[in-house]
Amino acid sequence: MALASPLAVAAIAHTSDALTRGAMLTISQTPYSRALPPDFIGLSLEYTTLRAYAGPNPRRINPLLIALIRDLAPAPSIRFGGDSTDWAWTPTPSIAEPPGIRLTITRDWLRTARGLAQATNARLILGVNFEANSRAVAATEARALTGALGTSRVAALELGNEPELYSSFGWYQTPAGESIPGRPPSWNGTSLDRDFARIGTALPRLPIAGPAIGGQQWIGYTTPFIDAERRLSVVTLHRYPLWRCHLPSSSPLYATLPHLLEPTASRGLADSVIRYARLAHIRNMPLRIDEINSVSCGGVRGISDTFASALWTLDTLFELARVGVDGVNFHTFAGAAYAPFSFTRRHRVWRASVKPEYYAMLMFNRADPAGASLLRIDGRTPNSVHAWATQSRNGTTQLVVINESARPRLITTKGPGNSSKAMLERLTAPGLRAGDGTKLAGQSFPAHTSTAQPTGPRMTSTIKPEDGVYAISLPGASAALLTLKR
Repeated sequence: MALASPLAVAAIAHTSDALTRGAMLTISQTPYSRALPPDFIGLSLEYTTLRAYAGPNPRRINPLLIALIRDLAPAPSIRFGGDSTDWAWTPTPSIAEPPGIRLTITRDWLRTARGLAQATNARLILGVNFEANSRAVAATEARALTGALGTSRVAALELGNEPELYSSFGWYQTPAGESIPGRPPSWNGTSLDRDFARIGTALPRLPIAGPAIGGQQWIGYTTPFIDAERRLSVVTLHRYPLWRCHLPSSSPLYATLPHLLEPTASRGLADSVIRYARLAHIRNMPLRIDEINSVSCGGVRGISDTFASALWTLDTLFELARVGVDGVNFHTFAGAAYAPFSFTRRHRVWRASVKPEYYAMLMFNRADPAGASLLRIDGRTPNSVHAWATQSRNGTTQLVVINESARPRLITTKGPGNSSKAMLERLTAPGLRAGDGTKLAGQSFPAHTSTAQPTGPRMTSTIKPEDGVYAISLPGASAALLTLKR
């Protein structure tokens, strides 16, 4: 549904002397992106993390975890996967335990996963051991998972995790200490096709997800993979803009805070999957980035847990929506530097610590609710400023402006038709490197909250237009959301 007339947005950059007019931006009222599904934002949890987050009692799931997940989406996507996908199995008397197993999926684990899924109304992507290279191991695990959790809760079974690493990293060690990889040195894309098809046919008749590739050298194989795998129903890829491990500090992908705010970390990351999103849609399949976060290998403290990561998250979510990605699962595990939240439990009382990244997810949901579409913006913003506009199903227009620089900006917006009052809310923190003090609309989660509810009065501003123009001051290192109703 189009509004009566376009919005005009003028971005004006502060200088040390005076305000200097920037480029005029025009927001078209014709949506250009796919409408966002209700589970666009999701979580990716290691198998080993479930009970650390949810607790040891399947009948008493951590209520703070439930509340934080519920606030992300009415029917969120939760993926169980990561490295632990290929470490896990379900024991059966007829199968010998593979040598790379480090985790047994127990009845209590299954009950806990079922309890969490029911409490959050989640749909699950379930990683299935692929590195063991066994139809019996994969089929037994898949049947145990789907039997306990219920097929209605299963969005897809995902075979393996980052198979490009199977021939490079040790899956297990011999008693003599020799590291043995899961596949031989000859392992390649053709081998992946062969093994995926062979093992996939042993799985229950449910949607199958893959290839779960994260490495840049293998991501190009996604195209022939989509063409080859007949049982494939969901295309899944992994994306991290920066790397903590296996890179020299001189690399532009090495984890530093300035690198995180470079355009390559957000727009460049999204552009890297455009062709695969288009191909998946041609094949009538969704594409999910079902493992993503700021820095690979668990993140880096002082980068992944700062307000800079929140601004990167907000911009990157819009970028991924721009290129047609159908969902995003932020990866975490207990102790990870990039965890959006963490938990402690003492005397049966849970407490949560909520990180800046989580605030960005909440703001994105307010700016781009389920069913909303992106609106095109013509023109250019000042350096380190990103602007996004959306249109909700009811015709409401939202404008998000992200200022990644320390310099304040002034944004002016001309409203559509007969302009009326608009509502403004802000995402703020003491600075880019701040790990604490993040606020969304003036509210924040206490340092060790026992309720998982933000505290403080909700602070929004009502802006009256002057001659149809709204003026928004944008402090350095902040974001703002302006909501203009029809």
